[in-house]
Amino acid sequence: MSNFTIEKYKAEHGEVLISDGEVPWTTDVGQAKLLEKSNFSVTILQNDDPVMCSGIIDLWKGCGEGWFIAAKELLDYPVTLSRATKEVLHEEIVKTNYRRVQVNVRADWKVAIRFSQFLGFKEEGLMEKFGPEGADYLRMSIIR
Repeated sequence: MSNFTIEKYKAEHGEVLISDGEVPWTTDVGQAKLLEKSNFSVTILQNDDPVMCSGIIDLWKGCGEGWFIAAKELLDYPVTLSRATKEVLHEEIVKTNYRRVQVNVRADWKVAIRFSQFLGFKEEGLMEKFGPEGADYLRMSIIR
């Protein structure tokens, strides 16, 4: 049986997920350090190994940019982890009084698109060649 814990996000958590080759995009791992500074960022650990990191970066009052990085192990417990993530996300949206939280999801990452939709994000449009690797992304948002 797997043991899940949640703790404050640390850059090394994101770096592990980015560098293990399972994330379908690449980025400068130094960016992982920037995410430590956001007001809300967490890591879900499975037996002390990061399986998902996520958070919201404040853009301005009432508007935030959501982000997440996940390992394939996340798919081993999709219902449990998806429901927990949705609950925590919506609690944070209400607590912080966000009127809008937006995310960018790689357009060819179907699991991430379905996950974002489950969380309540609605598709707003395609951003061509947006990502650091030149891939297309979908802009999605939750409006309160």
